[in-house]
Amino acid sequence: MKSFVLLFSTIMFSISLLGQEKYEKIFSFNEYQKDWAKVYKDGNYGFIDVNGKEIVSPIYEEIFPFGMYKTDWAKVYKDGNYGFIDVNGKEVVSSIYEEIFPFGKYKADWAKVYKDGNYGFIDVNGKEVVSSIYEEIFPFGMYKTDWAEVYKDGNFGFIDASGNEVVKPIYDKIIMKEKLTGYNGDHEEEIIEKIIK
Repeated sequence: MKSFVLLFSTIMFSISLLGQEKYEKIFSFNEYQKDWAKVYKDGNYGFIDVNGKEIVSPIYEEIFPFGMYKTDWAKVYKDGNYGFIDVNGKEVVSSIYEEIFPFGKYKADWAKVYKDGNYGFIDVNGKEVVSSIYEEIFPFGMYKTDWAEVYKDGNFGFIDASGNEVVKPIYDKIIMKEKLTGYNGDHEEEIIEKIIK
């Protein structure tokens, strides 16, 4: 056991010495991922493995712990925007969002995203399922279980659970009376034919 510890320490020391030439700082192994160490160079972070191989180039201003948002993903920050990398070091969501909210907060397997002053959604595969075109997206189920109210250009509408715009944002306001009703000035219009349960 002592010889194994000595051998492991020697390997770690060798990697550390080799890495010192390339990186300004090498953090402890296994803090983020098994057999990975976070590295720092020129103000950015990346990862190397126990063999000193660069798994993630040091291009991110910050890398957050894996599993905070999704089990095998780590949120990353670059050029003022957020994205995600996976446990293989691959960028699965480009760093293009000003904010990414937790998965499942609005809809299971979706995360609300904010870009260029507007909101949208990505799914657990990193695909943008609702483009960031809405000034606000309200929680699903406020009016109908699988619909979320959206706000765009001063008007309200709805998207469904597949991300489709099922009611274009053309209403000044939407109210649930006995039925779902949209208003444009003094004009009112029934949005759905029957009472929503």
